[in-house]
Amino acid sequence: MDSEIKALLNKNTMSDLKRFIRQRQNLNAANVYLKYFFHCVQTAGLLTTSIAQSYGWSNIIWVGIGLNSLATLIHIYEQTNNSISKHMMESIAKIKNGTYVDEEILIDTEEDEKKSNTSVLAKAPGQTNIAINNTTASNV
Repeated sequence: MDSEIKALLNKNTMSDLKRFIRQRQNLNAANVYLKYFFHCVQTAGLLTTSIAQSYGWSNIIWVGIGLNSLATLIHIYEQTNNSISKHMMESIAKIKNGTYVDEEILIDTEEDEKKSNTSVLAKAPGQTNIAINNTTASNV
């Protein structure tokens, strides 16, 4: 029984390692594009605001402010991706060192998609458990 538990944990650890590496590559690739997009939108916002201010176009100033706000949101998204990527790198290092414990709050959506027609228990506040049968993980 101990060997089965160890084999199951090793299989889970390897699947986590593969998933972390793949997701980090995707996040890093997305962040490259987000970084360029951020700079383009921010520059467009600054130029729009400056030109509208110099010509006295008060309505166009708001377009520039909106572009700058959009650039800020893009930057926040990029920073969030960086923190997730950093967390995944720490988990990869723990797997390498043999100190990894699966305490991830991130949901493995690939595994959920593979499971179809499964029963999930959902508990609404102040209610008893309700069984929900779903056909795909995206319906949950």
